[in-house]
Amino acid sequence: SASRPPRHPTAAAAAARRWRAWAVRRSRRRSHSSSCRTRPSTSPSLRSAGRQRARRPARTTCPQRRWPPATTTTMGGASSSWRPRATRQLARGRHVVLTPGLYALPVPLRVATRGQVLLGLGFATLTPMRGLPAVELLAAGVRMAGVLVQAGPLRSRALVVVGDGSPSSSGTADAPILLHDCFVRVYAERTAPQPAVATTMLWVRADHVVVDHAWLWRGGGGGGARR
Repeated sequence: SASRPPRHPTAAAAAARRWRAWAVRRSRRRSHSSSCRTRPSTSPSLRSAGRQRARRPARTTCPQRRWPPATTTTMGGASSSWRPRATRQLARGRHVVLTPGLYALPVPLRVATRGQVLLGLGFATLTPMRGLPAVELLAAGVRMAGVLVQAGPLRSRALVVVGDGSPSSSGTADAPILLHDCFVRVYAERTAPQPAVATTMLWVRADHVVVDHAWLWRGGGGGGARR
């Protein structure tokens, strides 16, 4: 067979450049996927090929991520063990997420740590059963969202209490107390064994409180609501 003609010098140089560029891209992909270690901006393959460039300050391929420890606890209403767990986790200052369901509360849920969050998914329904508030927000920067609170069989002075009248339980200008998408109602079905009774639905006793999209509703004569 005829011998292969020699490659033109220009074509050989172009092939070498393409190979070096491919080697650089591969080394960068490997260093990015393996770890976030510091490396010089000049590739070793370029230096070995005689294309020594001016060294630049070292840079990192991706930022270091420091994930905070777990600070959120998810509660479900199907199990009876959620009540002491929710009270204990809130007392520890952890955020609590309530899954969709009906929650009968013997004692209030006290959100009393700065920046703490009480979040309801699918409008988790909280009902106080002993004439106490369902939720108490008692610190600056706390937030409650996506929760539906309804009156119980015993008269509650207030269903949701924000602050206790002291400066320590109020919000601040940079950390207000926030209530988002909160529904509070005094209503019971006709077939309910006992009527729903409450004096006040939302009692705000603090400064710097933001109430965003709140629905406060008292049922009429068709249901079992009482003033």
